[in-house]
Amino acid sequence: DQTRSTVDLEWDEPVYDGSLPIEGYLVEHRLKGVETWTKSHDTSMVANMYYTVAGLEEGREYQFRVFAINGAGKSKPAEVPGFTVVRDITIYPEIELDASCKETVYARANQNVRMPVYIKGR
Repeated sequence: DQTRSTVDLEWDEPVYDGSLPIEGYLVEHRLKGVETWTKSHDTSMVANMYYTVAGLEEGREYQFRVFAINGAGKSKPAEVPGFTVVRDITIYPEIELDASCKETVYARANQNVRMPVYIKGR
């Protein structure tokens, strides 16, 4: 998922861990056209296999990569292929009628009718 200033990343454990337990992950990002990578988090490493990179600029293109860290050091980076444009993702509304609304309803003029409707979207 992503917003106008964040991108959610999720990854799998490395196939080979050097026979040492993974202690955490280092997440980095860089702007398109810039060679320097920036650490994406304030802590020394991320404990989980997911992270939301925040503080990004809307409309800019970023590349992301993740390193696994254990007692042997830092792995080779796993890079997200290509660049991601940071922007809000529009999810068109989905409307789901409650089962009770699928039956015929009769109402008189100027009479209120209530229908439970579930709406999803963004």
